[in-house]
Amino acid sequence: MRGPALGLGNLETNKMHEMKKLAEAKYFYNKIKDELENTNSFKYYLSAFLGASRSVLQYAGEEAKSKKNQAWYDGCISKSSLFKFFKDKRDINIHAKPLETIKQVKVIIKEIINLSDSINVIKRDKDEYIYEVSFSKQESKPKIQEPQPSLEYKYIFDDWPGGEDIVELGGKYLIELENLIKDGIGKGYITG
Repeated sequence: MRGPALGLGNLETNKMHEMKKLAEAKYFYNKIKDELENTNSFKYYLSAFLGASRSVLQYAGEEAKSKKNQAWYDGCISKSSLFKFFKDKRDINIHAKPLETIKQVKVIIKEIINLSDSINVIKRDKDEYIYEVSFSKQESKPKIQEPQPSLEYKYIFDDWPGGEDIVELGGKYLIELENLIKDGIGKGYITG
């Protein structure tokens, strides 16, 4: 026998827990940044980030609707290109197919060049006789270690019109989510 179905309106007297979902999204965002070298882990954490961050908006939307503040929510959503973009990415990832991202790898090689100076000064008298010669001290060259190349990883969405990579874009998205929650709480439209 199954228990009663729980709709979003039944959750703890309409407390929607947007801040808890935001904390979850931030957790997965940090995991994304930690896993740039590992493509599979990166994609798994990106999927989790998309789901958790989308839940923030779903909770806020449901709570605003239940309190008759849908116009506020709709206005916030329509002002943000990131809300729509990440919603679409989450929907594709959940309902159609796993997301495709482009991985860029930059190889960085730093070379070290040691320079030293040596100056010869020769003074001649008017008859071209050399009467003073001096040499500057030449520093001995330190031992140089071979430079080790380093790698820098970035992932991008090929359909995002801006120049941001996924990490930068995700950070901006989190800021917008947090601002929406703070605004909604401040106005009494959501409980957070």
